[in-house]
Amino acid sequence: DQTSAKRKRRGRLARTGATPASTSKESAEPVHPQHCLGTLKQVLESLDVPLPKSLNCLDIPARSNVFSHQHLFSDEVAWERFDGKRGDHYPTSDMRWSLVSTGWTQHRWHEDSNGFATFIRVETGMKWWYMGKPKADLPASHRSGGIQRLLDGFDLDACNSDRLDIEVAVVDVQDMLFMRPNTLHAVITPKPSVIKGGHFLATATLAVISPIPIILRQQLRSSDDS
Repeated sequence: DQTSAKRKRRGRLARTGATPASTSKESAEPVHPQHCLGTLKQVLESLDVPLPKSLNCLDIPARSNVFSHQHLFSDEVAWERFDGKRGDHYPTSDMRWSLVSTGWTQHRWHEDSNGFATFIRVETGMKWWYMGKPKADLPASHRSGGIQRLLDGFDLDACNSDRLDIEVAVVDVQDMLFMRPNTLHAVITPKPSVIKGGHFLATATLAVISPIPIILRQQLRSSDDS
């Protein structure tokens, strides 16, 4: 029937019983980003249909740490020196991941959680990585990493050029991108892509924590004086 033929043209993911993902830019139907259950094989198969869906698979846990011992990864060094002595393994599946996407997917403005820095390496395809820096003339509450700068009319789907200076990095095959914590960013994937990456902590970016040793030293000096 017509319904079955229509679903066949759009790929197998439309027949999983889950909520359908958004349609591609060639489709005349409205685009409403939604979550969908499926497999990586189905993502690959969806590329062979006339109107492929825009599918974006995020945060696929990695089984091995292929980026171990990068000089920026202070968390790995700390783990090896302390927890590693007890036989605990670095939480690779939490800190390293892959991204798989068909063409013309997007990820709206957001910040990565938990104060982590982020890195990616493009295995195949390409990423357009938009990083927004609050303009210097904005109120202090809108320049900091707080949620306030995402309120008061901020549009997650627009450039927000009235409040952001935007830098775009074109990340091509085998390029690596490193991003500081609390960086507001949006991502467009213009072609089918496979990305490897992860999160990390670097002592150079722990500015929020740096006053703590100073306070402790002051307290110790006060104790010694007394």
